[in-house]
Parts: sequence; structure tokens; C-alpha cells
Amino acid sequence: MPSALVAIFGESDGILTRAVELGGGTISPVEGATALVWAGGSPVDLEAAIEQAASARWVQLTSAGVDDYLDVIARHAQLSWTCAKGVYADSVAEHALAMILALRRGFSEHARRGHWASDILVEPLLGSSEVVTILGGGGIAGRLADLLAPFGVRVRIVRRQQNHSFDAPHERLFGIDDLDIALDGARVLVSTLPLTEQTRGLLDRNAFARLAPGAIVINVGRGPVLVQEHLLDLLESGHLRGAGLDVTDPEPLPANHPLWSRPGCLITSHTSNPTAWRTSQLAALVQDNVANYAHGRPLRGMVDASAGY
Repeated sequence: MPSALVAIFGESDGILTRAVELGGGTISPVEGATALVWAGGSPVDLEAAIEQAASARWVQLTSAGVDDYLDVIARHAQLSWTCAKGVYADSVAEHALAMILALRRGFSEHARRGHWASDILVEPLLGSSEVVTILGGGGIAGRLADLLAPFGVRVRIVRRQQNHSFDAPHERLFGIDDLDIALDGARVLVSTLPLTEQTRGLLDRNAFARLAPGAIVINVGRGPVLVQEHLLDLLESGHLRGAGLDVTDPEPLPANHPLWSRPGCLITSHTSNPTAWRTSQLAALVQDNVANYAHGRPLRGMVDASAGY
């Protein structure tokens, strides 16, 4: 039976070691490894590990985003690179939905009042037929569209490649060049986008201004996709009702940042992937990919270096 010789970096609990073994792989010193599982460390450290692993043909990253490692990936394009994109979709989509419902029902505003308040606007999502625009056409966007289907909203999807299919329920699919149209009149905007040269700062003042008055903005992708100063301006002007941020720029968000105290702003500390969920899903991915690699089957979560994810 074929076996992959796998070196693991950054592991502290043995779970990934067990996943490699369950996938039929053998733990190996880096010098003899044919595959690397990278569970944490700097790009410089990753580069050094690759230089040591002269026989390596595949690198598994354990993060969903690969922006920190893009330069290393580009310099070693001869390797197969995989990441955890799509693995955390269920948990992140649930987190995004929770933020949408909490903001539309004024939970963050109630929490800041400190007294009984009957003047806070409650906007049920169910049966509203309102437009929800989701940026990103990957696993998180698909799962969120599934979760939103029972609410009867009109889901617009914006993705880099409009000609690719999108199986989850949606009203209309847009390419990134038609972002302005997709944003027009939306009451909810959710970003699940990775960080690339194209997406950095994509959601700026002009983008927010296209949303319907009283709209809410959710970011569960990458912090720098959204220009936080512009978001704050639109919140203070009243054009936006609220924002739910699981990712920020910088991260962690400084304790004195005005978004912390802004009414209608709900911030979570990059917790859309709880540790227990992340660990179990990642272990399953590593096990599958070790078996796939050993048997010459397609790997899950292939990285497209030219696209940046």
C-alpha cells in the first residue's frame, strides 16, 4: 500500500499526527519527507523547511487564508499547495447569520443601553424579501446562502469568476466587475472574501454608499478587505445601521478603537471558527489529503497562487 512520508510543523497536541497515521501516512523527519503539514510558523520558517525537504512534493497549510505565504508559494510553484479553505464553512456561515439577526434585532444597541428601552428598531429578516449581497463564491458563501433560504430573502452572490456555477440558493450571480450593481439597494452585505491585491480596500466609502439606508455590513473574511475608517464614517452618518466584524484591521483591534463603542457595532475576536470545531475539521482534511496524496488522487483545497487563495 502506498504511503506518504509526512513532516509536521507547529503541532502541539498530536491530533495532526494521528490524522496523518489514519490517512495511511508515516511521520518522517523533514529531510526525508515527501509532504509537509504546516500548522503554524512564519513564512521564513516555512521557506527553511521546504529547503530541508528536498523530496517534498506537497505542502498542506492549516489556515484557510494563504496571504501570509503567497511569496513562498510563488517561489516554490513546483510543489502542490493545499489549504483549509472550505473546511470551516459551516461554522463561519452560522456566525455570519447570527450577526445578521443580532444586528437587525438591535441586540448590540440593547446591550449598550443599560436600561429598559422600547425605542430600538427591530427588523425581522423572515419574510422580508430584502436583498442580501454576499461577496465570495466559496464554501462559506454557499453555506450562508443555504442558511438564508428559509428566510425568503433575495441573495446576490459576487464572485471573481461569474461563469462558474454556484449551487446554493441565490437570485443572481455577479462578477466582481459588477460589484456596484450587486450592492445597489442591498440591506445586508456580507464579505467572505480572501485578502488579495484585488480585494484589499474593496469595500470603501463608495461601496457602502450604494447600500440601502439602514443597511448592515458583516465581515467574516479578512479585515483589510474593508476600509474601517470609511465604515465608521457611514455608521456615524446614519447611512448604515450596524456592522458585525469577526475580522478587523489591525487584528487584534486596539482596545481604544472607536468601533468598540460605536452603537450598532458588534465585534467578535476572530472566533467564527471555535477551537474544537477547527481542530476536528482540520484533522479530517489532513487525513483525507494524506490518503489522496498517497494514492495519487486529487487533493482537497488546492491553492491557486495566481488568484491569491
